[in-house]
Amino acid sequence: MIKKKQILVNATMSLVQVLATGFSMFLLYRYLLRQIGVENLGVWSVVLATTSVASIVKKGTSGPAVKFVARYLAHDKMSTASRVIQTTVLTLGFFAALTLLLTYPLAKYALALVVPPTHLSLAYSLLPYSFLSLWIMVVASVYAAGLDGCQRTDLRSWVFTLGSLFLLIASYFLVPSWGLLGLAYAQVGQSLFVLLTAWALLRNQMPSLPFLPHKWDRNLFGEMFAYGLNFQVVSIFQLLYDPITKALLTKFGGISMTGYYEMASRMITEFRGLIVAANQVLFPTIADLYERKLETVGKLYKDTYSLVLFISLPLYMGVMALSPVISMIWIGHYEQTFVAASLLLGFGFFVNTLVGPVYFTNLGTGKLKWNTIGHAGIGILNLVLGSALGWLFGGFGVIASWTISLVAGSFVMLFMSHKELGIPLGVLLPHEHIVITFASFVGMVFGFALCSLMIENVNPILIALIVSIAYVCAVAWPAWAHPLRPKILHWATESLRKV
Repeated sequence: MIKKKQILVNATMSLVQVLATGFSMFLLYRYLLRQIGVENLGVWSVVLATTSVASIVKKGTSGPAVKFVARYLAHDKMSTASRVIQTTVLTLGFFAALTLLLTYPLAKYALALVVPPTHLSLAYSLLPYSFLSLWIMVVASVYAAGLDGCQRTDLRSWVFTLGSLFLLIASYFLVPSWGLLGLAYAQVGQSLFVLLTAWALLRNQMPSLPFLPHKWDRNLFGEMFAYGLNFQVVSIFQLLYDPITKALLTKFGGISMTGYYEMASRMITEFRGLIVAANQVLFPTIADLYERKLETVGKLYKDTYSLVLFISLPLYMGVMALSPVISMIWIGHYEQTFVAASLLLGFGFFVNTLVGPVYFTNLGTGKLKWNTIGHAGIGILNLVLGSALGWLFGGFGVIASWTISLVAGSFVMLFMSHKELGIPLGVLLPHEHIVITFASFVGMVFGFALCSLMIENVNPILIALIVSIAYVCAVAWPAWAHPLRPKILHWATESLRKV
């Protein structure tokens, strides 16, 4: 039986997490931009991207933990679920530490290739703290995955919400005295906070879970390893995403351009998180359904996709329309790199967001073939195309290549997964979505033009208000007339009443 009340709570708290994290990120980046400057922000971005290469082992084990915890809890095997967590922590902790030690010299070499000599010593000084923070967070991710497997995504959301606030407050205290190193100290503290909080909350769900894991189960490891191979392949190709993009961007566009790109990327991905976070609760839910009631999985996917499309259209187009004025408010001036990156990434991640329902459906059912192939396509194309377009067109060519790669790989994942699941492609753009699609696009173009016309002579807050009202007027009627609107209101009302 699907626990509708818990799914609602999970989805709601996932949205709260994204909103709180996004607000913290806005304040933190605005503060850092003024305190340390865009070049140092670019250095931090490149160091984080370089460090993330060492997280290759993470998804290969923490991802399967969600499915296997959900599976054994569905069969009332609490002690086995506890051994899943312990086995994963021991395995992941060991291999993550080994990977970090082996990749540290390579990370220093990579930084020397892309970071300007004037900032290289600073980048080197940040690297050990970034690696330490990553190792702690990798282990913490297992306990967070355990909460997901218990269908307590709401608790996981609390952990990361409080963690983002911890980073913000710690940065305000440490950065004035220590500069960029203060941000590194704050991130290590945040990772420790997330680790301890996630363990405590999971311990409450699994009383048999010890503070120090000591039970490594060979059979469970083999079972998870076989399932996790696809996760591992995905992880390898994801190394060609952010790290490669930022490395190429720094080489062909400069460290300042990387800093502004980082801000645009974080903004778009935070908005994307509003939808994906609620979507992510489907993973353990579908894993549970796959064990109990397989026939309901397809219907749940179709309903979720339609809802994601309905919400994504006006949200992404609205953010793209407001990107010039967001630049004025957040950065303090109209920054072409930020605005161009926001438009390109907005389109790319809109398409990628539509993959979310089928992606998490595949995770829940364990059919990961097209997830893996899609990620491989994105990663390889980004490396090849980014190098070519970066050489020809500079930093903007790198950003464009990442968008093209993201869209192409997402379409492959979407179309082929639909074919495998036996779902007609007509579901991708139902006729009832055509009007709101057109209205959202027109509203985006008109809003962006309005922003650009007023940007030099009108107060940014007033521009944001005017453009927001104009955009809402463009999409309000199509949204209100959409057949999903009464269903959403009814679902929300009924769910709140049950809560």
